[in-house]
Amino acid sequence: MQHDLCNKFFQYWEESRQGDALPSLDAFSGDVLASYGECGLIFKLQHGDIVLSYCGEQYAQVLNSDSVGKPLTDLFPLALKALQMSLLMPCFRQNIGMARLSRVCHGHRHKDVEWLMLPVLDEKTGEIALVGLSVTFTKFDERDSITIGSTLVERIMRQNFLSLDNPVDLSVIDSHSWAVLDTMGAQITVDGTLVSHTTNGLVGAAAVAVSKVAQANVLAVADPSEFGRVLSRLGARYNLKIVQTCEEARAILKADMIDVLVTTESIDGTSGSQLIQDMQQISAFTACVMMLNPKDTAEDTRVVEQDGKFVQCLVKPVGEFALRKALDDANDHVVKRRFDNIQKY
Repeated sequence: MQHDLCNKFFQYWEESRQGDALPSLDAFSGDVLASYGECGLIFKLQHGDIVLSYCGEQYAQVLNSDSVGKPLTDLFPLALKALQMSLLMPCFRQNIGMARLSRVCHGHRHKDVEWLMLPVLDEKTGEIALVGLSVTFTKFDERDSITIGSTLVERIMRQNFLSLDNPVDLSVIDSHSWAVLDTMGAQITVDGTLVSHTTNGLVGAAAVAVSKVAQANVLAVADPSEFGRVLSRLGARYNLKIVQTCEEARAILKADMIDVLVTTESIDGTSGSQLIQDMQQISAFTACVMMLNPKDTAEDTRVVEQDGKFVQCLVKPVGEFALRKALDDANDHVVKRRFDNIQKY
């Protein structure tokens, strides 16, 4: 786990065990869960559905509807419901836990979310429930709302099943769900070891939903005329936002998760180099592509520093193929860094 609250919660869960037995659900009262940043969750299995039985105030601010008592999968598009069921059902059936790191799109921005769900015994019913947290690495924004019927897009980066000394059987994840996970670029592991599986192609509504969230999140700070006739094609290939001032760019970089920043050598009186320096102070992972003004000393260059900072410079005029390749290379670098960072935990 990456978030301190998740690590502390796991420790409390372990301390609540009596020998090899699962902790009791009674050990996770509302007061106890509230002490973990009001991010607590309880899931129960009812009539074949995974139902949200409890959520903390922090999570309730995001779920601006009466979601308690309703199936968790109602928050996801129909094409992705089966995937969510297959990734949680083994925890109920096999007394195992899971830790998931995802990127979630709320419409106005993206943010990283870490889930930790662990099995407990509901002594009133004799059934297994899941208790845990859903925490973010950014401050709450009142626009971070998810309602029943809305399209919640979640790119799963990694889900690590925690065996808790139990055997783990993931046969419930069918070939279609594996294809969805592969399209996301997700890593599925058991106690940190990658799970092997058969890879198939993905088609249909799930392919549309997942391919969009798997695209690079690109912020361009330039006059739209800089991109000419390729603008619409770039918009189809990436999650693209275009602004024309550094002030707008800084606000987005602070609020959203940008994979690649595209800038020109000068923007509204500020140098592109200064904007890149500002960006590197705000975001540890964002890569940059800068389009240079043509002059004798200007040349295409790529700089990757030891701390992972990535800057690709292209001399204008920049062709569509060269720009797309630079954006793809920058995004590949960012994705690799993110996964390398995940491996530390």
